[in-house]
Amino acid sequence: MLYGNLNSFYTIYGGDNFGWAVAALEDLNSDGVVDMAVGVPHSDDVAAGGAGAVYVLFLETNGNVKNAQKLSLSYGNLGSFYTIGVNDRLGTSLSALGDVDGDNIVDLAIGTYADDDGGLNMGAAYIVFLETNGVAKGAQKLSMLYGNFNAFYSLQASVYFGYAVGALGDADGDGALDLASGVCWADDDGGTNMGAVYVLFLDTTGSARAVQKL
Repeated sequence: MLYGNLNSFYTIYGGDNFGWAVAALEDLNSDGVVDMAVGVPHSDDVAAGGAGAVYVLFLETNGNVKNAQKLSLSYGNLGSFYTIGVNDRLGTSLSALGDVDGDNIVDLAIGTYADDDGGLNMGAAYIVFLETNGVAKGAQKLSMLYGNFNAFYSLQASVYFGYAVGALGDADGDGALDLASGVCWADDDGGTNMGAVYVLFLDTTGSARAVQKL
């Protein structure tokens, strides 16, 4: 809150954990300077305690923030597509995926490891389709209730799907971008808390058309 001009746009509060995750977004607004996303998973976002948030930061060449857009339940239009609940921890992990939907704008994967779709702390990930101003023009959630993930695997309670996310490029050569999502320490395949990773083969809507568990 004291450096880099972010406080001209938003207020960061104690306990928000700004900077928990970061991802380069290429040059989102086409001004010749690379931009970035920053995860703030303990942001209270007005009324939803611990719902989390992500800031899209448009940078100057000296690293200062010349503009910013918050993505959360209350900002950046993300709440038009899904409700982010108390203690979901949106922004725990981030990854720029490239152009998933073919509109020539980079899109963003956001992990929400404590989401309760289908059971307590099962976790989720959002594929957020961005506008050049950082606002969400669309979103696809991947969880036990959305995005066709449950056609392939079932998550256990408290496995924390989405604790990590990573872009894979076009892993299977079908022309669509793919995603890896970590379940971190809590998956019990083969023994308690052995952990797991899911490789999600996406279609251009962000839904899973196939999934492979590792």
